[in-house]
Amino acid sequence: MADGDWRKRHAALVGLAQIAEGCERVMKQEPVMSELVAMCIKGTSDPHPKVRWASCQALGQLCTDLGPELQESHHETVLRGLIGLMDDFDNPRVQAHSCAAIVNFAESCDQDVMAPYLDDLITKILVLLQKGRKNVQEGALTAMASIADCSGDYFIKYYDTCVPLLRHILENANDKSYQMMRAKALECISLVGMAVGKERFAADAGRIMQYIQNVLNMGIENDDPFGSYMLQAGARICTALGQDFIPYLPVMMPKMLEIAAAKPDFKVDDADDEADNGDEDLETFFVAGKRVSLHTSALEEKATACSMLCCFAYELKEGFCPYVEQVAEIMIPLLKFYFNEEIRIASAQTLSELLRSYVEGAGKGMGPTE
Repeated sequence: MADGDWRKRHAALVGLAQIAEGCERVMKQEPVMSELVAMCIKGTSDPHPKVRWASCQALGQLCTDLGPELQESHHETVLRGLIGLMDDFDNPRVQAHSCAAIVNFAESCDQDVMAPYLDDLITKILVLLQKGRKNVQEGALTAMASIADCSGDYFIKYYDTCVPLLRHILENANDKSYQMMRAKALECISLVGMAVGKERFAADAGRIMQYIQNVLNMGIENDDPFGSYMLQAGARICTALGQDFIPYLPVMMPKMLEIAAAKPDFKVDDADDEADNGDEDLETFFVAGKRVSLHTSALEEKATACSMLCCFAYELKEGFCPYVEQVAEIMIPLLKFYFNEEIRIASAQTLSELLRSYVEGAGKGMGPTE
């Protein structure tokens, strides 16, 4: 870190990030952790941008591997260093990685630790959302989402400032090149809604659900990330609104059911045939002397849909009763879905919640078809 060659300083920080993973027990001890943080923070003021970028990467990795102890004992040093890098408009890559490191920090941080820094963090992120490059804006959206998730009701103070801008991004990022930004804006709004609660979020939730309905009516392209982000956002909005989400079930359920019931495309070859290693999205299974290849993205989306249906049933209880039979018909066969453990787990959990919904609905005179 003291060498005059920036490449060596860069390599030192990259090395620290790599070493941290797997050495948590040793590195959480003092004075080791303080020395590690000090070295990374030194990199944030380095004259070379690639060293500053590496310092963000290292700090983010340390936050993940050494949390929550690092956040509890070094919050001011780490956050002040990362907040300062958000001003580096000459180096958007540094700004984007400072946002990513903030995400790592927030994931293992207590809301009371985060609270004193919210004014500065939200101010900087709002500037990035309005003036940063596209990759920086996407990183800033993820950072705001993580901060809201971490800070809970502390975020109410910033709701009126942040949500109008987030809605503007959501509703106007229509070009294909902005698909990820639109998806991240939806993710951020849904996490903000969970943080601030129903009373504050209800009015905007209705507008967001109307927007989702409009997008679904127009159709979502297969490569548009909005589809998968929408599933999780819908479940978060359901969690935020509770029973008040029931009127929005007709918006979300058709797509949820379609994805959960979809049979993923697969390719079957002889086990001895040469494997296709060109598609990184393929996952391979060997069954009865055959090699079966499936797209992992389709399996992940199916698992997400199953988990979100479980969330709906859990949150809405008897309010989900009208969908019990339809969802159960999809979930029961998935208990034996060989190719993905997450789908099997989600289907089992969903069936448990469906039973609860049915029983509570029956106790209140509600049938599954009412």
